[in-house]
Amino acid sequence: MLDFFQTFSKKFNDIVNEASIISVTDSKWIIEYVSDEFCRISLYKREELIWKSHNIIRHPDMSSKVFENMRRVIQSGKKWKWVIKNRKKNWDYYRVKSVIVPMKNDKWQIINYMAVRSDITKLVDSINEFNNYKKAIETSSYFIKLDSKGQIKYFSKNFINALWYTESEIFWKSLLSEIYFETIATETKTSLDKFYHEILGISYIETSSQNLETAIKTKKVWKWILKNKTKFWTYIWCNATIVPILDLDKKIKEYIIIENDVTDLEIAKQKLKNSYQKLKELDDRKSDFLNIASHELRTPMTSIKWYISMMIDGDFWEVTDEIKWYLSKILDSNTRLINLVNDMLDISKLESSRISFDFIEVDIISIIKEVIEEINPLAINKKQTIKFEKEIEKFVIEADYSKLKQVIINLVWNAIKFTPNWWNINIVFTNSTDDFQVDVIDNWIWISKENQQVIFEKFWQVKNSLTRDINWTWLWLSIAKNIIERMWWKLFVESKEWNWSKFSFKLPIKFNC
Repeated sequence: MLDFFQTFSKKFNDIVNEASIISVTDSKWIIEYVSDEFCRISLYKREELIWKSHNIIRHPDMSSKVFENMRRVIQSGKKWKWVIKNRKKNWDYYRVKSVIVPMKNDKWQIINYMAVRSDITKLVDSINEFNNYKKAIETSSYFIKLDSKGQIKYFSKNFINALWYTESEIFWKSLLSEIYFETIATETKTSLDKFYHEILGISYIETSSQNLETAIKTKKVWKWILKNKTKFWTYIWCNATIVPILDLDKKIKEYIIIENDVTDLEIAKQKLKNSYQKLKELDDRKSDFLNIASHELRTPMTSIKWYISMMIDGDFWEVTDEIKWYLSKILDSNTRLINLVNDMLDISKLESSRISFDFIEVDIISIIKEVIEEINPLAINKKQTIKFEKEIEKFVIEADYSKLKQVIINLVWNAIKFTPNWWNINIVFTNSTDDFQVDVIDNWIWISKENQQVIFEKFWQVKNSLTRDINWTWLWLSIAKNIIERMWWKLFVESKEWNWSKFSFKLPIKFNC
């Protein structure tokens, strides 16, 4: 039996020696014994510790008052417990949960002190790190902790300050409706609903309760914008994140809510939305006005054109050549007005989506040739030459014939206007397996990079010394861009200073509308 107890005692001592951080000192704190684990964690060898003062592992961060308290307690014959930060041989640190017990002889005199410690470095560091994160979050955000029933059990001060509540008015109140928490008790419903509607009055912006309910019941993180009602019936908008915290059995034990105040942003968004709505209403009224005015103007101007043409032809009486010259000028001005009215009607129809597209198979090469033939007299008047560069004579695509032709006319007419007399205008056609591109290149008038973003706006004109004497309605590029984009294509511009500007559009070979 004695052998058994001796063997048991030896194994027990071995286990304790390996598993625990143990040291024994005499009454003057000179080390007499250290365990293997003590050596391992302190990085000292046993011979470096024995017969040395226990202060060899004292960390400078530890206050002397802590050890004064320790000596007072254990010298009175009582054990002492504390969390101590010790120093390693390499001046790194470790933290231990310590219990120091005075050992007495048969005369009840203290002869030794035994210290048994457990390493809690990672635990303490994790807690400190968590507290630092928590402090950072609480300082910059609203931090709320709920139990599994949705009742508030912790909150940051800036949260109640923002809502103008006292702590007693918030603690253990239910934050959200019962449908969001499957574990909530039925008897809680009355007080919960009162808090939900009368105190915080949280509502959800652009989402349904089903969204939050599903996220929480499936133990997922939920994010959205919450509108919180303060105690004085004002509102703050917060970007909220609700995180369910699970225990070891994967059951929800609490919820963490982090909210960031985005009230200024939401107010700005609302103002922007209202401004946009007002601008849209104004734009709609403008379009309606243009549409009505254009129809009302076109009829009398068409009649004027008809009567002037009859006068020039002598259908009423013979007129002199001088009068014919003046009448022709009036006719030209009237024609320009009719064209402007037609342009405004086209813009109005395009912007209000009152224009339809009829996609058929067309030959893009033939369309370009037709445009050159029709518009060439204008170029001849300016002694200009329109050059058409192509590698094939026929290229069939699916497109709206009249709309595509109008785009090309607008771009070529624009090039004629901005190309000086005696200069060339180039039209270039290129194609690949999937698409083709048409470039209309004028000469001399360039467009700066900042102006290339606005060149397609209505009534916009490049402002430089080369354009100030050019009269133009400034609608044709806008019309061309609207038509191209309505067909889901793209019109873009490139320009080289003092050389040229190139307007291009790229179309898919086969387009199914």
